[in-house]
Amino acid sequence: MKNFFKRLGVFIERRHLLVIAASLLLLVPAVWGARQIEMSSGTETIVSTDSEFYRDFTRFSEDFSGEVVVVMVKGDGLESLVGGGNLAAMDRLEQRLAGIEGVKSVVGPAFMLRQAQAAAGGSPGLPADERQALAMVSDPATGAVRPQVSRAFPDQQHALTFAIIDGGVDLDRQQSVVEEVRAAVDEAGFNGVETVVTGRPAMFSEMNRLMNENLRYMLAAAVVLMLLVLALFFKVRNFFAWRWLPLGVVVIGIVYAFGIMGYLGVPMTMVTMAAFPVLIGLGVDYTIQFHNRYDEEARRGESTAAAVIDSITHIGPAVGTAIVVACLGFAALFLSPVPMINDFGYTLIIGVASCYLLAMFFLMAVLYWHDRRAEAAATAPAAAPVDAAAAVIANGGGELPADAGAEGIVERLLRRAAPRVIRGAAV
Repeated sequence: MKNFFKRLGVFIERRHLLVIAASLLLLVPAVWGARQIEMSSGTETIVSTDSEFYRDFTRFSEDFSGEVVVVMVKGDGLESLVGGGNLAAMDRLEQRLAGIEGVKSVVGPAFMLRQAQAAAGGSPGLPADERQALAMVSDPATGAVRPQVSRAFPDQQHALTFAIIDGGVDLDRQQSVVEEVRAAVDEAGFNGVETVVTGRPAMFSEMNRLMNENLRYMLAAAVVLMLLVLALFFKVRNFFAWRWLPLGVVVIGIVYAFGIMGYLGVPMTMVTMAAFPVLIGLGVDYTIQFHNRYDEEARRGESTAAAVIDSITHIGPAVGTAIVVACLGFAALFLSPVPMINDFGYTLIIGVASCYLLAMFFLMAVLYWHDRRAEAAATAPAAAPVDAAAAVIANGGGELPADAGAEGIVERLLRRAAPRVIRGAAV
């Protein structure tokens, strides 16, 4: 096995620019693949699509629809629900909901009062005034809601409007229906009451929004914490910000993982989104081991080429074995009958494999490229460059810093930015 990794080390040393360029170019298809990931929070994340239960549920949903968006109006009493123009607002809301694409039918307080008035021999319209509407909703003797309208008025403080979604409407369209219902509620003109859009489609829509939002927060928090930990505890050669290189490699690995998930059709669920902070921690661990081993070889006085080859030869098999063991442990998640648990296992395996390969190829190629440039600059017989002169001026006319000739503009910028980044992350 060591011979195999030694050949990999030789390849990376000889083709380091090709490795760096290929790693960066692969970000383009990875980003495109990441854009194909779909947020999923429906029944298919809990029940296998191959199960008889799921097929029966899907058949029922397509033929009869089991999804209902509910608009709940909450007031202090029946007077506030049917008075103040709120009954007319419910009527406008029902007519608006009936016109939304994907809504099969609408049942609400205005609909039921029209039916009750028509059954009593009157015209199928709304009551003429609030007193008549209140008499139709409640029993004057007891004050209780009449059974004929109890579906729309479950008690004296609430009125419900049901928008039944047509069978076969996909989740994306259901979320659009929910947004249109919310817009219709805002424009209906309710006064002095509280309105809530609820139901399973509304819950799934809110879950998808929260997953998108929380994923950004979790990734940002994980990155900030890693920045602080690496700044405080990871000691490496060269300039200060170089200790953040492992985190940068892991970020690229996360982008790779997103891309592969998109190509393989692995959805983003409430479980798989929790894998990415875990992957950041594991990925930084792998990259730190490669980076630290390379620094140890370099401190022993080995040449840059020998340090890269020896590091990959000795640490590559050990970390690779750890990766295989971890992936076997993650593969145990495939035994779960819950699809989103299976997707969690896929995400972890894809992520750790991506981070390991980038740590061995991209990280080591960057380290070799940087130190080779530094060695070339240190041994060049040319006169001191303009950067070195600037360093002399910055030191008040003193002696030239030892590493001024080897330090490029990127290194200087990172050196100056590092303290600001640490202070900002701490805040």
